This record gives sequence, C-alpha cells and structure tokens, in this order.
Amino acid sequence: MAAKNTNSIVTYQRRLDLEEFIKGNNLDIALLSETKLNKMHKIDIEGYDIIRTDRPNTKKGGGTAIIIQNNIPYSKVTYPSSENNSIIKYTIIKLKINRNQRLFLASIYATNKIETKQEFLNELNTIFTKLKLNDKDTYYILAGDYNARHIEFGDRTNNTRGRLLSKWERENIQQYKTKIYAPREPTYIPSNTILDIAIVDSRLQLKNLQDGKIDTLTYDSDHRAIVIEIQTELTHIPTTTAPRLLYKATKWNRFTGYLNDEYQIIIPDDRNLTKQEIDEHIDQISKHIQNAIDKKVPKADKKNKPNQYISNKIKKLHNHKSKLLTTLHAMQKTNYPASELTINYIKSLLKLTKEKIQEEIKANIEAHWTKIMNKIDYKNPDKFFPVINKVFRPRRRQEIPNIHVKKTDQNIISRSQCNLNLAIEEENEYIVTDKTDKLNIIGEYYEAVNSPRYLNTGTRFKEIIDSAINIFTTQYIADRNANKTTCNFSRENRAYKPATEMDTPKYFCSINEVCTIFKNLPNKTSVGVDKIPSIILKHLPMKIMKDYTVLFNNALNMQYFPDAWKIVKIIPILKKGKPPNRASSYRPISLTPNISKVYEAVINSRIVAQCETGKVIPDNQFGFRHQLSTVHAIHKLLSDVNAHLANNEMVGATLIDLEKAFDSVWINGLIYTLLNQPFRPSGGFAPWTP
Repeated sequence: MAAKNTNSIVTYQRRLDLEEFIKGNNLDIALLSETKLNKMHKIDIEGYDIIRTDRPNTKKGGGTAIIIQNNIPYSKVTYPSSENNSIIKYTIIKLKINRNQRLFLASIYATNKIETKQEFLNELNTIFTKLKLNDKDTYYILAGDYNARHIEFGDRTNNTRGRLLSKWERENIQQYKTKIYAPREPTYIPSNTILDIAIVDSRLQLKNLQDGKIDTLTYDSDHRAIVIEIQTELTHIPTTTAPRLLYKATKWNRFTGYLNDEYQIIIPDDRNLTKQEIDEHIDQISKHIQNAIDKKVPKADKKNKPNQYISNKIKKLHNHKSKLLTTLHAMQKTNYPASELTINYIKSLLKLTKEKIQEEIKANIEAHWTKIMNKIDYKNPDKFFPVINKVFRPRRRQEIPNIHVKKTDQNIISRSQCNLNLAIEEENEYIVTDKTDKLNIIGEYYEAVNSPRYLNTGTRFKEIIDSAINIFTTQYIADRNANKTTCNFSRENRAYKPATEMDTPKYFCSINEVCTIFKNLPNKTSVGVDKIPSIILKHLPMKIMKDYTVLFNNALNMQYFPDAWKIVKIIPILKKGKPPNRASSYRPISLTPNISKVYEAVINSRIVAQCETGKVIPDNQFGFRHQLSTVHAIHKLLSDVNAHLANNEMVGATLIDLEKAFDSVWINGLIYTLLNQPFRPSGGFAPWTP
C-alpha cells in the first residue's frame, strides 16, 4: 500500500495520474490526503472501491480517501468521525485478517493550522481510544501527511507538532504498541522536508524496511508517496456484484421462445396437489425463469465513468508526460550532470504536454454532454424525464451509518445477537459498527414494532374474542391435517378451469383471468428474493401461465398461501428528517416476489366481490377501495359540514393519526370482526387468514 498527499484529484488529468500511479505500482490499497473533493465530485477507478471523507464545500483544501481493490473485503468505519475536528482529518476502514483479528487502516491529513499543544493530541488520542487500538486482536496503520517534522524522523529540524508526536510515541509504546516509521528521503519536495509518516502497530512486520526506513514512490505532485508493505492472512475474494440487467434491450420474442423450448415441467391438472408438491413446482418454475433471464436478458458492461472523457490520444499524451517526469526526477535525484538549459527544456515540454492533455479532456467533456443534450426530447416526457433524472438525480447506494442503541434496550440487543465486542461502548449506549449487527438491530426493532402490545389484556372482551379465534384456528388446522379441500380435481374437472356452480360465488381462477393479471403488471424491474421482475412475468409463455393457474387453484383449494411467496426482501429507507443513527428512523420497504402479487390479485378480487355483495365495508370507508380515494372523503366531510352550518348548527371535528397503524392491528380482533360479517365464500374463510 502507499500513502500519498495528492494535492488535489479534482481534475480529470489528476485522476488519470492517480489511476496510473495505483495500477502502475500494483497497489492493493492507497491512502490519500488532500484530495480536495466535495460531494459534487464523482470519481471511479475500475477494479477499485473508493471510500471518501470530503471537505466541506465552504473550505479549501483537505479531504481524505482510501482506494482499495474491490476483491478485498473491508468495512467503512464511520465512528469516530473527523467531521468536527479542527486539525486531523481522516478516512478509516477495517479489514478482517483472520477469524478474530482486525486491521484498521487510516488515511490521515493533519492541517498545518497553528493549534494549542493539546488539540492535536486530543484528536489523535480519540482515534486510538474509540477504536480500542490497545486490544490484543486489533492492529493498525495510520499513514499520511501529519505536517510533523523531527530529526528522529530524518528531518533536519523539529517543529512543535513533531516534538509532540515524538513524545507521544514514547509515552504510548506500551499501551498501543506504537511505532512511527519515516521515509528514507524527504516527501515534501519544495522544501526538502519529511511531512509524511506512518504510525504503525509494532507487531506488524513491514517487509520493505531499509535501515528502519520505508520506501518512497515518485508521483506528479509536490509530495512523494510513502510505501508500506506487510504480509497478512488477508483473503482476496472474487467480486460478487451482479451485473445490471438491461430489460429494455431484451428481445422478448426470443426470451419467450427460449423459455417455452426449455420448459419441460409437467404439473398434474387432473388431481389435487399436496402442499409439498405445490412448493416444489413453484421452485422448479422459478429456476427455469431465472435461467432464461441469465441467458436472454442483456447485461450492462461496467464502464469506468472518468474514462468516458479519456481517449487514446489523451493516453498517449499522458504516457509521454510520464516519461518526461521520470527523466526530470532522475536528473534531480541522482545529480545527473545536465545543463540548466536541458532541465528547463524538459520542464517546458512537460508544461506544454499538460496543457495539451487538459485541452483534449475539455473538448471530450464538451462533446460528451453535447451528445447527451441532443438526446433530450422535451416534447416526449417518457424520454425527457429519464434522461434528466439520470443526470441530475443519479441513484446512489444508501449506506446505513453506525446504529446507536441505548443500553436499556436489552431485549433488542439480546435478540439480535449483536457482538458487543465489535461495538463502541459509550456512557448510555452502544454504537454498533458491524454491517451484519446493524441489520440485525434494525430487524429486531421491526419485529418489536410488529409484536402484539395489547391494552385490553385481562379483560372479558379479549377473552371472548381469543376463545372464538382459538376455536376457529383449531378447526382450520384440523381441516388442513385432514387434507380437506373445496373440491377434487379430475379429468372432468381440470385444475386450470374448474367447474363452478351457477349459484355459488366465483372461487377459483381461470387461465384467461390469470393471463389478464400478468399482462396488466407494470413494466417494473424491482425484484423480491426470487429475482424475477414483473416485466419478465408479462412475457412468460402460455404453458407457464397455465401451470401457474393450476398452482393457484390448488393453493386455493387447500386454503394455502405458499411459504416461498411470504418471504420478502426488506429495504430500510431513512425517513425524512429523522436521525440516521437510530433504528427507528428507517421505514421498511418490503419487496415480495412479484408472482405472489399475482396470486394476491386473484385472492383480492374474491375478497372485494364478497365485501361488496355482503356490504361488509361501510360506505364511509374511502381508502383502498376501487374508484375511491381520500379526496372523496374530503368532499364528504365538507358536504356534511356545510349541511350542518346551513342549519345553524355548531360543527366539531376530531382528526386522529394513528402511528404505526398497520403494524399494531389486533389480528384476532380483525378476524373476529370478519367472522361476524357475511364473509363466507364457498371455499370457506381460511384462504385469507394469516
């Protein structure tokens, strides 16, 4: 790895220099300081992840980052944070070097601001105490530009910060096993001084030491990079990021034809299927569809975004610039007996080459955005907004920061099985930093919210309802165990088109109904755990739609909602204005398998029909009803208010907003209410019970 003061990577030319430096020296990790980036800058390097701590927009300079090969597993450390520091800015990541041990890597930039003696040390000590760097299973490397000079580091003089840092090392050598490594030659070229050093756990064996000093690398900057080489049990893993699928570019006739040819499953439609058979056939169909997606849906090639402006001409100019720099540095480093005229000539060529590269990049940027602008058709909103949103509202991956959990929330802590050894302990709370632990904490919070909290416990009313529901549930389980069904499918009564008596409500579904539901699905590409989007379901061959009809009717027949369709993918979305470090601040977005939505549509049509026939839902209910909305409720309210005012009557209103209303519904009470309504389809109530 290398630690480097980049002196800005804002321009594309500087980013190209950085990419060549990293790849040319085969670096696994680069610790960068003075990136001078802010949140508006976008930077990518193919094959690497970039973890950034940007400077505020109102400040000049600063900014740190860590660039790491994307096949090295790591986690970003967001606590402690340097956001409120005045001297030390940093970016930190954590690597697991074996089952129980961890290695913290920090890119450090300490400003040259004049500070009080204790200010610098306080910020440095905060890193060590909050990360628990005195732990026997914890190792660390904190490298970068400390702006600290000391003769012990190889400099010709001392400054205040250098004296503080040298004394701090001696005082903490036992507690933190501290060792400061300095480079073999000056890192800040203009003044020939050593400002870049590394604070390293003394138990780590550096492989590139010469006389106790670390190597340097030349870079097109006013700083040289320092190189740190260690050997660990760190495992490189293959990247597992799934390629983006281009559904809009899919040849749907070919997709449907391929799936039709490959699909050879035979599902019996002349007899009743068991619960196990239904589950097995669902899994088999899903695998065939997933295989067709993999074979026939185009995949996007991952493009290196910064290089969209980098042409072959620019690369050739950049290579020429690198050769000039190498020659110039060789002359300066080895006292090559060259005339001042020769050196000035090389410098002039270097300047001209840089200017030419910048001109080419500017021209390519202008051509790129002109091309995008020409694609915008303001007369066609279907094409206008997607292009505009892609430019001004790009999708960004949401990362969940460290979650703060109060120590009094012992139920959530224990049920989540959170590893408190990996958490940071404060006075009244734990700060959870591990990715898995954060998700488990949020999951346990969701479970706690959805757990029943009865206000009527011990009342006669609750006892009556619970008793009635217990009788109903017992009968339902007995019917399930006895394989009781609504009808028996046979050659005369096929499962894809079962016979229905004229006087009975429609209970089963037909192929035509299921096909209509499939065709009316939205062209969305969001997926559940089965990874099958609704746009795929719209293009299934007829024989798969027929088999789904058979499965739907068999599930209805035995009053069963398949287990595979109950499993949801939950995405926590931060609520607006809520603190991101609290589990309660995230709204769960549940993505069910899209095929389960088709089955739900079949069931819902029967529920709605029964509700309308039996007048189960009162007329004053407007929400979630066909062709009705809350607007109609407002009209009804205003109409009633005006009617009373016209009669010189006083009107009062109570408006209630129930927090977590759907999460806290009393399920037994809801079922009891339905049992006492004319809500008994021919197949019984059970298909729509939990």
